[in-house]
Amino acid sequence: MRRVLTLFLCLTLLLGLLSGCGSRDDGYVDMQVFDDLEYSRPDLDAALKNIDAAKTAVEAMEGGKLKQLFKLRGARDALDTVFEDYYHLETMMTLSRIRSDRDVTDDYYAAEAAWCSDAMVTYYAALEELFTFCAASGAKEMLERFCLGEGFLDDYGDDYVISKTLTDLRRQENELVTQYYEKLNSAAVNLGGTDYTLDELYDAIDAETLPVPEQQAYEQYYSAVNAELGELYIRLVRVREAMAAELGYDDYRQMAYDENGYSYDPDEVLAYTDAIRETLVPLCQEAADSGLLRDAYYGTDEQNAEDSLEAVTQMAETLGGDFADAMDFMLEYDLFDVSVSTKKTPDSYEVYLSDWEAPYLFTDSTGYMEDTLTIAHEFGHYTDDFLYYGAYHGTDTSEALSQGMEYLALEYLQDDDLREALTMWKLADVLQLYTQQGSFNAFEEQVYALPDEELTLENVNAIALQTTKDFGAETGYGDLCDAASWVTITHFFEAPFYILSYLTSDSAAIQFYEQELQKAGAGLELYTQVQNAADDYSFIELMTHHGLRDPLSREQVQAIAELVRTELLNR
Repeated sequence: MRRVLTLFLCLTLLLGLLSGCGSRDDGYVDMQVFDDLEYSRPDLDAALKNIDAAKTAVEAMEGGKLKQLFKLRGARDALDTVFEDYYHLETMMTLSRIRSDRDVTDDYYAAEAAWCSDAMVTYYAALEELFTFCAASGAKEMLERFCLGEGFLDDYGDDYVISKTLTDLRRQENELVTQYYEKLNSAAVNLGGTDYTLDELYDAIDAETLPVPEQQAYEQYYSAVNAELGELYIRLVRVREAMAAELGYDDYRQMAYDENGYSYDPDEVLAYTDAIRETLVPLCQEAADSGLLRDAYYGTDEQNAEDSLEAVTQMAETLGGDFADAMDFMLEYDLFDVSVSTKKTPDSYEVYLSDWEAPYLFTDSTGYMEDTLTIAHEFGHYTDDFLYYGAYHGTDTSEALSQGMEYLALEYLQDDDLREALTMWKLADVLQLYTQQGSFNAFEEQVYALPDEELTLENVNAIALQTTKDFGAETGYGDLCDAASWVTITHFFEAPFYILSYLTSDSAAIQFYEQELQKAGAGLELYTQVQNAADDYSFIELMTHHGLRDPLSREQVQAIAELVRTELLNR
């Protein structure tokens, strides 16, 4: 997952053209190893004063073209300072969040991450006011041409209203997400006089030391966390629907589609997920009934996270070029955490630290072979951010590149035994992905469609249970767990409708693997071509332009089924 901290995806899109473009071809900024990177709370008051100064500089441009040209440098310098402030605040927010995620018991960084997120809401509102001021200026054309980029101010016309209500709603959303992570990270259930977190439950199950039967332990855990976290989610849904209404959307779903840069509409998604349910869900059930799914998906060996990282490192060296350069940079400056730890937040992601022009890779590793593919996935994001300085291509394209790196790993990992085990694991995971993520997407679609009076925890749990059954994604621990366990899926809380991209992007990424199977090197070449053209097309246009099938087509769903049947079920 490429993490874009809550509420600021639209701002990231807005500022994307200012984040640098073109591939990395110059030296690095003054860089240090990650643990030596200095965190300091940003000076929000000074940043807000710089926005006021930018307004003054823009106002000074009022008049004829000659005066605008004469005053242009002052306005450009002032705007540059504003954007530097934004990226610094974003960087400090990201840095504090990483350090909090590495150790959820660290109260200092948890508090700083919350402060930065709240400060960003305030700064965002002030930035919108600045852009509206620029759009109303007589120097708008000059500002776009020489400072901001053509069309940058198009959304800030005379009818654009800076809404205090929207800012308040964004702040509420941010606070609820912060509360969610605090409660999730500390969630535990008492069994036989001992408190167990979810990770500790897993460990006790592996060690066969649980004081109660396994299913009972899960039922008690999920019942406890569902009641508390579920109510937070309902409040989040209401806040997000209010945000969408304030922005003129009919519903939040369409707002989320726009913010994620999806180049298709809900009806196309419905047809696509119908095809998944009709074609891939029965295939998954067939694999499960035969025992193949269990043997492939749960039959991997334990492996140190360091060994998983080393396997990806060797793969990057084999791929060479930009991949090797990105890996060298990551290792040289310790820009990763792939350790196994009960103190880490239960998430895996990659983020960009703008002040240092450096990506950072984070995985909540399990200590099994499949960690290799999790690291490879995030390394796909990492390489993209390394090459393009954090430029945002849209959620689907970004995820297609990261999932594509997983598929390339199946052919380019150097250890034969590891590659064989992970090929079977990944193909089983393909079936699990489409069934599980399909159920998650259906869950979100249905929850956000509920009338407000029907938005209750009872109804939300019922939707979770039904969509799990519809897509054959049952946990095996009974209806109570299937109805309640959704609250531990962080995407629902932090990145609504992001899950959809895992379905659509995998449908594109698996075609790199298909090409690689047909001819060695062909999938890698295609991957590189797509990556180089990522900014030139929308997601579906990008894929079809390079000769791939439409990722949302029924034809492609059928092709996925045929590939998995050939390479897994009939192997």
